[in-house]
Amino acid sequence: MSDEKVMTRMPDGERREMETRKQSPSLGRIVLFTPSEGAVTHNGAEEYPAIIGQVFADPGNPRPYCNLFVMPPFAEPYWEGSVQEAADGDNTSRTWRWPSRV
Repeated sequence: MSDEKVMTRMPDGERREMETRKQSPSLGRIVLFTPSEGAVTHNGAEEYPAIIGQVFADPGNPRPYCNLFVMPPFAEPYWEGSVQEAADGDNTSRTWRWPSRV
């Protein structure tokens, strides 16, 4: 996700265009994890919520690796190690991405 502008409703009801900044992974942030292709899916979900447990970020690496605590629906949570952030617009297997802004 690169820097972009989004419409935001202010507390007084006014709508204003605001600039957003690229998010950085950090401990405790919630992301969406796409499991490996062919992996058993739970309750028909194609991706699962996960919490970042550790970040392996090199200063020059735009797609850092993270250890994730994955929470599939109606199944036991588990740890998934060294998962790389998905590239923009890419949702390949065994990657994580930021949830959409609502």
